[in-house]
Amino acid sequence: MTASQKTHIYREAKIEASTAHQFDHLRACAFVRLKVVRILYACSSATIWRRVKNGSLPSPVKLGPNHTAWSVADLREDLSLRRSSSS
Repeated sequence: MTASQKTHIYREAKIEASTAHQFDHLRACAFVRLKVVRILYACSSATIWRRVKNGSLPSPVKLGPNHTAWSVADLREDLSLRRSSSS
C-alpha cells in the first residue's frame, strides 16, 4: 500500500467518524453510509447486514449501482426505540 493510499484511507475514516460524531446535527432527510452505521451501532459490517436481513435494523436505500445508504430519520427512530427499551 502506498503512502498516498494510506492517506486517502485515513482521510476517509476521519470524515466518516466526523459524520457519526455530528449525527444529531444532520438533517432527517440525509443519508449515511455503512461506515457511519457501523460506528453508531458499534458492530461489524456483517452484523449490520445480518440485522437488516432479520428486520432488527432499518433497511438501507439504494442510491446508485454501488451506493447504499441509510436514512438518518430511520436510524434516529431505531436508536431512540433501542434507548427507550433499554431504560
